[in-house]
Amino acid sequence: MKKVVCVVLVVFGFSQVAFAVPNQITAKLPKCGFDKEAFIESAREKKVLQIGLVDCIAYALRNNTEILIRKIEPKIRKDDLKIADAVFEPIINLNYNINDFRDYSTSSLFTGSTFTRTRTADFGGGLSGKLWTGTQYSVVIDNTYTKTPSRFSNYNRYYDTTGKATITQPLLKGFGILVNKADIYIAQNNLSISKESFRKDVMDVLTKTEVTYYSYILALEAYDIAKILLDQTESLLEINRKRYKVGQVSSVDLLETEAAYESRRKYVISADREVQRSEDELKLVTNIVDDPSLWNAEIDPLEKPEFDPKEVDLADSLDLAFKNRPDYASARFGVENTAINVERDKNGVLPQLDFTGSYAMNAYGKSYNEMLTSLGARPREWALGAKFSIPIFDSSPRALYSKSKFQNKQALIALNRLEQNIIFEVRDAVRQVNIQYRQVMASKKSVEAEEKNYSAQKERYAAGRVSTHDMLDYQEKFATAKLDYAKALVAYKDALIELDRIIGLTLEKKGIKIESMEA
Repeated sequence: MKKVVCVVLVVFGFSQVAFAVPNQITAKLPKCGFDKEAFIESAREKKVLQIGLVDCIAYALRNNTEILIRKIEPKIRKDDLKIADAVFEPIINLNYNINDFRDYSTSSLFTGSTFTRTRTADFGGGLSGKLWTGTQYSVVIDNTYTKTPSRFSNYNRYYDTTGKATITQPLLKGFGILVNKADIYIAQNNLSISKESFRKDVMDVLTKTEVTYYSYILALEAYDIAKILLDQTESLLEINRKRYKVGQVSSVDLLETEAAYESRRKYVISADREVQRSEDELKLVTNIVDDPSLWNAEIDPLEKPEFDPKEVDLADSLDLAFKNRPDYASARFGVENTAINVERDKNGVLPQLDFTGSYAMNAYGKSYNEMLTSLGARPREWALGAKFSIPIFDSSPRALYSKSKFQNKQALIALNRLEQNIIFEVRDAVRQVNIQYRQVMASKKSVEAEEKNYSAQKERYAAGRVSTHDMLDYQEKFATAKLDYAKALVAYKDALIELDRIIGLTLEKKGIKIESMEA
């Protein structure tokens, strides 16, 4: 019975620990920063946020998570560049060591004792490093202090110093500035690629923000046009009701007007829903939705799209695209990296032939000052030589060289394909601008014609020379013409925005410098 109780207690104890550990971990987790109470309180208020396109862009860039992530990438690449450059930084070496050696002596003739004891202290330092040409160098000074009881030694205590300079210069494999600085060049290109990628992401955010801003304005314009159309229909309905009472219109005319009124009421509701959807989309793009004080505010745009006709030349646009597009610049840096790898791996196939040379001076004295004084008078040592080595099969370097050539060929093909795509993208973007320009002009003339026609038909309707059905049709045509003009105007703005993105001038047009954003 006691064993059963013990087992139960052990199981219960383990179960308590098992449930306690997750609770402790949960307690240590950081609390979420989402303040739901602030959002709920803001929902009770009615706010209007007056905002322009510049403000929307500022909101979008300041709070965009993807931008914040991409912003870090160039900083990482700068550290990679420092790491690659550190290979050529000189290294200082310092050393200090004491050695005490004590042993039995086979004869007391030389030491005067049954054992010997020698104490030495080694201390020194040096400088070593590598040059861009592949030259490895080192300058070393070794000092030794020795204390010995030997009676046959000139000094029981003395200093010994050796100063030595050595260089090793590759003559085949490992020779050349490009070969030795390859990692630095590649790191520099990777830094440039990360900056271009960051620039592209910022351009994409700006483009999306502008397009969404004008889409919201179009939704507001469509809502206003729907309301005007509804008001016109309501006025016509009031007229027909009065005329029906006096027998001037039939019940069919009255029913047709009432049906049109209800149908256009539904259109106003649908247009209002589109306004709300577009407003939410703009809040998401600009990250206003994350602000508890503004997420439920009604956005009142301060500016509307204006017709600003611009001359767009295909040849000039192509030239600008090849100079400014970030993806094209990144691709070219990538090709350059593969070309650097080809040259480095080509050098790696060569045999190893290194020239070596050294020069040394020795000094000796019973004191450190005496040793330094005799440094130039003591014997000197020099050496010259060469070392040659070649692998028997040499399969790995040749495989690397072959691989880098294929990668370079791949990058060149991809670059050529990108160039072709850029040409077609720019041409399509220029065509779209020109088409939308003509659409704006045609829509503008259509609005003017429909407005004149509607005004004339109103007078004829008042004189009883136009039917209710025709009058409703004229109202519809006038409203449709105004909506088409608004759509054409926004589409023209969108086409210009897209053209700026395609040729890589989005940031320049907005006066945004990427360097200031990287800080």
